[in-house]
Amino acid sequence: MSLDGPRLAPLSGSKATALVILIHGYGSNGDDLISLARMIQPALPNAAFVAPNAPSRMGGMAAAYQWWPIETFSMAERAAGAAAAAPALDTFITHAREEAGLPSDRVLLIGFSQGTMMALHVGLRRMESIAGIVGISGMLVAPEHLEADIKIEDAEGNSGIQTRSHFDATANKGNGRVYGRQCELDPTARKWTGGIYDEGRREWLYPMSLHANANNNIKANEYNHLTIECIGNEMKTWVNGEAAAYLVDTITEKGFVALQVHAIK
Repeated sequence: MSLDGPRLAPLSGSKATALVILIHGYGSNGDDLISLARMIQPALPNAAFVAPNAPSRMGGMAAAYQWWPIETFSMAERAAGAAAAAPALDTFITHAREEAGLPSDRVLLIGFSQGTMMALHVGLRRMESIAGIVGISGMLVAPEHLEADIKIEDAEGNSGIQTRSHFDATANKGNGRVYGRQCELDPTARKWTGGIYDEGRREWLYPMSLHANANNNIKANEYNHLTIECIGNEMKTWVNGEAAAYLVDTITEKGFVALQVHAIK
């Protein structure tokens, strides 16, 4: 389903140099949020504004839309709902940016409530980074669930996406070091992408030799879809939709996400 909604041209009357996409909340519509744009226009006179209506109309309510139905308020419902609505919003952002003739780094998302969840869920997953995301009431949907499309062109190297990482400022001769569990990215002939490695601490926790049949899920010289899930003491990984590793580990309960870089030439 294609999305559309009210628009405002730049207050300056000139060609837009930025695009602000306002994403409304549950039971609201684009007209509601475009009124907010009129208050922002004096500060951003060269920006164009658009506020798409969500894809699902709510029965029994005039001009009321939802990004997904709310019945249980559960995290599972939010995750499934955001995932289902994401493609339509992602496509809308791309088309709106192309129509404005602007690069991605000139696009700002502003969300309210359920719209904040959609802005974060879609904006953070786009292949090209946008200028920013402003969330007014809302939350990050499924923060324990991370997806990424990765490609490593150096067939002799490796990398990793760290989860629940920590920083030791005294390590590495005072230069500091990030340590913690990571999902391995391994394009070498070993093909251990999806394995779980404890960087800077205990080393291999789930080598892919424990699940050798999954080694062929990785595609050389192509983008591969990686999924990481950390709930409680459990960590699971998938490579291109196929289960890779499963670990129960009580050592680290929280931390930040990090990307491992061995060296930059």
